[in-house]
Amino acid sequence: ARRYRSPDARGIYLEPQDGATLKYVEKVWAALNDYDWPPSTAPGELFHLRWKLVYGEAGFACDFRLVDWAGQDLWRLFGDEQAGSENLPQHLQSLAQYSQSADIVIYLVNLKDFAGESDSQRRVENESAIKTAMDYLNRSSAGQSKHMCLVFTQIRQYCEIERHHGGWLNVAKVHLPYVFSSHLSNLNVAVAGLSAVNKTCVVSDHGGIPRRMPERDFGSDGFEGLIDWIVTNAQKITVEKQGQLQQAAGIQRQAEENTWKVTAAAAKARQSQQVLIVAGIVAVVFAIIVLS
Repeated sequence: ARRYRSPDARGIYLEPQDGATLKYVEKVWAALNDYDWPPSTAPGELFHLRWKLVYGEAGFACDFRLVDWAGQDLWRLFGDEQAGSENLPQHLQSLAQYSQSADIVIYLVNLKDFAGESDSQRRVENESAIKTAMDYLNRSSAGQSKHMCLVFTQIRQYCEIERHHGGWLNVAKVHLPYVFSSHLSNLNVAVAGLSAVNKTCVVSDHGGIPRRMPERDFGSDGFEGLIDWIVTNAQKITVEKQGQLQQAAGIQRQAEENTWKVTAAAAKARQSQQVLIVAGIVAVVFAIIVLS
């Protein structure tokens, strides 16, 4: 996100909408530039990050909300198939509600949980969690289309696998066959690759244990393509929302006209001197929540 603090060549940038978002981005950036990884989100914690996504070249802007939560919470919700339970703790209920309300959902998948996992049962459990999440969010969309993308992370480590299979869609077909058959084969869910940090080095920590850490001059691979996908779909969502708002306004106007006609007829019959019509206000809230 920090790489988009200023407009790129097309005028795309992310403007933080509150101090918490700005400080979160800078804290993560500082950790990465200090040869360290940012801390993981603790179970029960929820980070609400808010930007305005601006695409200057197209004259487009929308509110962009990202909600970050712990992997353990996601696993409990989808890996243990508890999303539909009525006895969830409050923070997991919030997580399920955010997931349901999302217009855009991005599933981050690390291939080490599949190609790098020797335990076949564990691989099955990992894929089941992803498929359960996709199934659940498709069912809960209530007829409204969700824009979804499955993103393989840390792709610098898996370039040979991607080349061998001829693209990330084929990688998913081989390593996530159930997810592919149910959600990817019809191309309704996009598939992409991303390396948020594309340069790493192995260093020893204070205990002498080797760890892979970010290099200071790191860049990113695939982020530009993902942002393009988000912008494209955000534009589609905005058009859909505007259409829904216009349709609701049309229905409201028709109802007001009908009310006026009925009221006018009654008033005429009673020879009333005045007809008062009070119109309601239709409001639509637009938000993008990224599931990660």
